[in-house]
Amino acid sequence: MADQNDRLGSSGVFKAIADSARKFKRAVTGADEHRYALYAPDGRRLALVVREGEVYYVMLDRQKGKPYYAANTVRWPGTSEVSLSFSPDGKHVAYWAQGANYTWKSVVLDGQEGKLWQQILGRIVFDSNEQIHYLAAEAFADAVYIYLVEERIP
Repeated sequence: MADQNDRLGSSGVFKAIADSARKFKRAVTGADEHRYALYAPDGRRLALVVREGEVYYVMLDRQKGKPYYAANTVRWPGTSEVSLSFSPDGKHVAYWAQGANYTWKSVVLDGQEGKLWQQILGRIVFDSNEQIHYLAAEAFADAVYIYLVEERIP
C-alpha cells in the first residue's frame, strides 16, 4: 500500500506537479474557471487555459497571455474547445484562439497570431521543435475546404 500512495502523490514528480498546480491556481485571481492545464514534455513549464467571463487566456510561466473571446464559441464537429500543445523540447507553445467578432480563429505560436481561418480542426501537432501542423477549414456557399497547414517555426 505504501508504494501505491507514493505513486499517487506523496513524493517525487507527483508532489512537484501538485505544488506547481497550486502555485498556478493562486496566481490566477478572479478567474471563473481553469479549463485545461498542460506540462511541457521536459516538466519545466506549465500552461493553463483560464476563462474569465467571456474571454479565455493562457497562463504560461505565470504570465497572463492576450485575452481571446469565449462567448459564442462555435465549434465544428471534431473540434475541441481548447487546443494547447508544447514542442518536444518545451520551448514553444501553440494554441488556437478566437477573435472578438467570432468570425475567425488563428493558431497562436509563442504569443504570435498566425493566419486567420474560419475554423481550426482538431489538435495542433508539433512534428519537431521546428515545425507544427494542423487542419483548418473555410466554408463557402458551395463547399467546405479543409487544409492541412504546415508551418516552420522561425
